[in-house]
Order: sequence, then structure tokens, then C-alpha cells
Amino acid sequence: MFKRLLIVFCLLPLIIFAQKQTSSTNKQAQKAYEQANQSISEKLYDKAISELNQVVSLNPKFLFAYQQLGDLYRKSGKYSNALNSYTRILSIDPEFHPLTYFGIAESELNTGNYANAIEHFNKYLTYPGLNSASIDKITKYIRDCTFSLEALKSPVPFKPINMGPAFNTKEDEYLPVITADEEIIIFTRQENRNEDFYKSVKRNGEWSVAEFLSKEINTPNFNEGAQSISPDGNYLFFTGCNRPDGLGRCDIYISKREGNDWSKPFNIGAPVNTAGWESQPSISADGRTLYFVSTRQGGYGGYDIWSSELNTDGTWSNPVNLGQEINTSNDEQSPFIHPDNESLYFSSNGWPGMGNKDLFLSRKVYSGEKQIGWEKPENLGFPINTFAEESGLSISNNGKLAFFSSNQKEGYGKLDIYSFELPEKLKPKAVTYVKGKVVDN
Repeated sequence: MFKRLLIVFCLLPLIIFAQKQTSSTNKQAQKAYEQANQSISEKLYDKAISELNQVVSLNPKFLFAYQQLGDLYRKSGKYSNALNSYTRILSIDPEFHPLTYFGIAESELNTGNYANAIEHFNKYLTYPGLNSASIDKITKYIRDCTFSLEALKSPVPFKPINMGPAFNTKEDEYLPVITADEEIIIFTRQENRNEDFYKSVKRNGEWSVAEFLSKEINTPNFNEGAQSISPDGNYLFFTGCNRPDGLGRCDIYISKREGNDWSKPFNIGAPVNTAGWESQPSISADGRTLYFVSTRQGGYGGYDIWSSELNTDGTWSNPVNLGQEINTSNDEQSPFIHPDNESLYFSSNGWPGMGNKDLFLSRKVYSGEKQIGWEKPENLGFPINTFAEESGLSISNNGKLAFFSSNQKEGYGKLDIYSFELPEKLKPKAVTYVKGKVVDN
């Protein structure tokens, strides 16, 4: 349900200069280099990496091959490998190419080497000809590094606990949400590239082994994920992509619990769903405000957080962008509105953070009883946030426990589900609930 990484970068100038550099010195290395560029043009990036490694083994001073290796590693998120390639270039020729400094700095930012990243970003800024977009991006990165160095000095309490084999397997488990009574957790599990919902029920203080949620909701041919459950556990809002009844690539759907099973989901339709991309719903405790992420026109960046109100006739109002108090020119995702109906948790790579996406908290601002805006988002701090991507946070009704997914060394497989106790300053207002049954006479 999150955007896929797209590798797009220009290599033609490097190819031309590389041919000039090596044609008279190592024809075998040059041939392997040309093969690597052919693989890149065919988007066979793993093959290209293997071929470029062959190039530098044949010619350890082939700087253009190191540059392309660094770019490929960096664009695919293998930042440590990228660092090795860029470092090799600078050890041979510190003035080889300006983009080497950008590549090494971005790799350092995404591996937590913030001080070195600032130095290399500033070096990149000394080169002439940078356009305003590049300067804005580098300035933002330097701001992230400066924030991170300060955050490292003041870590917040953080002791994540793996939820154990009842939830986690060798597959990816993520996006957990919990009912108000804290007796049911629903989460997404991905197996063989197919995303489905699973649930675990607390019995006598212990979580049951997670089971397939429902054949009415889960499908073998489409992905289901990015869900929100109403506090009473009776309504599930979720994202469905590429379905026959969809209005766009991804739409928001609703299913109602009926006894021990769930109803067939229905598309909530326009104006919430469009021909674009709508996902990651979060429903308020009273069921009257739906927060979600969209790429529709009228936003501030690629992914923005929007809200829609439930009308008295059961339809949804025209969505409203949460504005620049929440959204930036970058991406905001994974909104979670706590049952206190005032505390909004979300992920962003636009506000100052520690690299990639961080988790943030913003609270509603009131004038009397009327909401007039949102507080400036507060970064949840280190080590809740790191140079890796953090997203998909949900919080218990009483505000004590947070649930999230992470790929940690002691896990059961890939992404596992964890819980941790929120630091006091990051907790929402405490909320209680009344649970019962209404019957006729």
C-alpha cells in the first residue's frame, strides 16, 4: 500500500566519458561496462550491479563504474554498499564529479552518519549550476542532519517488545490496529506478494495465534491493507487496490462485522475515492470523521492527509486537505487519529527528521469549542525514530501502549509487530469506554 521505489537517473554522460577513459587501457573492463549499461537500460538493476562489480575488479580505478555502482545501490536502498563505492571514488580523485558528494551525503544521512553528511552536502552546494529544486532539497537534508544530531543527545524512553509468535512469522507483518477494549488486533500479513488481514484475540490475558480474518474481505487476487477499525470493532475501513469496482488504483472500502464473520466490503465511493490514489484510512472514535491519504489535486505534495465528514444521510462530505500545518511538499502518510479525537499521529519525510520517514504527533488547536487548526508536528524523537523508515503507528485506547512494525535483528522474519510504552509527553488524552449489549424485550 506504500509507493514503490522507482529508479530513474541519467547515465549517458558517464557512458561517453567512461568509453574515453578505458577504451585504450582495459578492453575487457570496457566491454563489461557496456553490458552493465545495457542491463540498466533494460531495468535489470541486480544484473547491472553484478556486471559493474566485475568492471571494478578488472579495473580498480574505473571511477565511472564506481559512480554507477553507488547510484544503483543508493537508489535501491543499499546505502552501506553505496557508501563504499563513493568513498572509493573520493580516495582516488576527490574532484571526480559533483554528484559523488550528493550520493555519499545522502547515503550517510540514511545510515545515520549525520556529521559527515552535513560536510558533504555543503561541499555539493559549492558547485555552480545547481537549480533551485536541488538547493531546496539539500537545504532540507542539512536541516534533517542538524535535527538528528540534537535528537541523538536527548533520547526518549523506548523499549520495544516483540509481540511474539502469535503475531509474527517469517513473513512481513505490519500496520496493527487495536479495538477500544484492547481485545482484538487486526494487522496485515504479506505472503507471496499478496496482502491479507489477520486477527488475534486476547483470551485470559494472552493473545491467540493470529488467524485469517475473513474470506469476505481477503481475496486471492487483490491486496488488502492499511486498515482502521472502529473502536467497537464492528466496522473495518481498509484499502483495496485494482478491484473491479474501484474508481482508481487504490480505493477505501468498508466492511461490517456480522456475528463471527464480516460483510462483503463496499466501496465508499465519491467524493472520498477518485480516479487517483486513496489509502490508509483512520476513522475517529465517533465514526464521523475519516482521515486518509490521497494523491488528488489540491494537495501540497505527492501524498497528503485529508479528512471527510459523515453527513446525516450517510454520505461523505467533500474531503478537506489538513493544510500546511500537517502536509508538506514531500509525503505525509499513515494517519492515526486517537480515540481522544485530538491527537493525530502520522509519518512524514517533509518535517525535520532523522532520514527517510519519521513518526510525528500533532494535536488539534481550539478557540472555545471550535477547532481552528493543528499544532506544529512534533517528531517522536530518537530512538523511536531512526535513519530507517518508521510508519504505521497505532495507540491503545488508554494511551499507554503503541503498536508498530519493524525489521529488527531479534525478530521472527522480516517485518514484525512490536509494542512499546509511549513517553509521557507523547501520550494522547486518556479515554475510557462503556461496553455492553442492547437487546429488545
